[in-house]
Amino acid sequence: MKTKRLLFIVIGVLMMLFPHCTHITTYNREITKKIEVLLKNDAWNYESVVIIPGSGCTGCISVAEKFFLDNVSNEKIKFILTKNASQKGLVLRLHEENLKRENVLIDVDNNFYLIGYEEKIYPVIVFIEKKKVIQIRRLSS
Repeated sequence: MKTKRLLFIVIGVLMMLFPHCTHITTYNREITKKIEVLLKNDAWNYESVVIIPGSGCTGCISVAEKFFLDNVSNEKIKFILTKNASQKGLVLRLHEENLKRENVLIDVDNNFYLIGYEEKIYPVIVFIEKKKVIQIRRLSS
């Protein structure tokens, strides 16, 4: 009984010291739900989904946009462009023909920009297997 009580105390202290970890887990759950709903209705079998916000960590976003330009023709990658202030700016940076591809989603309703989570300002790579999320990685500089 003492061991069980000690274990609960240790877990409680760790949760207070590292609240960010539970926050990330909640963010991952929300992104997972949204991605799996999106992929369920998509005929393609993607290996990864890259979510690129239009505002946030500017260096990170620049790297992600370069990745987009270099890999947009790869049909194993789904790109989601969210939180874009200007459609015109998006076209200038990423080129209209790229934005019209099947594997590109322009998230005009900002469904993939999760307000309330600091992770929203970073590009995210979601790894997929059989239309299920297996790993989420935040791209930060």
